[in-house]
Amino acid sequence: MLLSLVLKFWEDYADRYWVPVNEEHRLHNEVKRFDWNNAKIGITRDWGSLFYYRNYSCLGWKYDGDMFEMFSAEDLPDNLLRYSGRHAPEYVQLETSGVFDDLDAIYGLDALENYANGIYIKYKNIFGSGINFFYCDHIIPFGFNDERMRNFQP
Repeated sequence: MLLSLVLKFWEDYADRYWVPVNEEHRLHNEVKRFDWNNAKIGITRDWGSLFYYRNYSCLGWKYDGDMFEMFSAEDLPDNLLRYSGRHAPEYVQLETSGVFDDLDAIYGLDALENYANGIYIKYKNIFGSGINFFYCDHIIPFGFNDERMRNFQP
């Protein structure tokens, strides 16, 4: 079992002179002394793992055969926090592996930047065949209210 929780406390910060719009500035203006910035909480067992991530980068599945990057990498999540004040990505990830297959499922309110309520599934090496299956379903930030984008890639 792994538990990682990071709380940041702010006293004085140097970025107020160089980058005046940042999370430290917001906390200072709101008279907050700390913020729950990052979290990685989960459990690992023989059958697989289940984790909750907050403001941790996700690596995506580009090198696992995801040709169209349906679950693209989030390399610098602190940048979104710095510019928008939102913690992202924030998601739950379930990974299982067995004799016949590997399943990786991710759900998050903001797993990818600006895509809400996303579900991302990678089903790899189905029954030992070497065939992969990728699926994503999320609300898009443009178009009609609650319009979803669904993609499938065999």
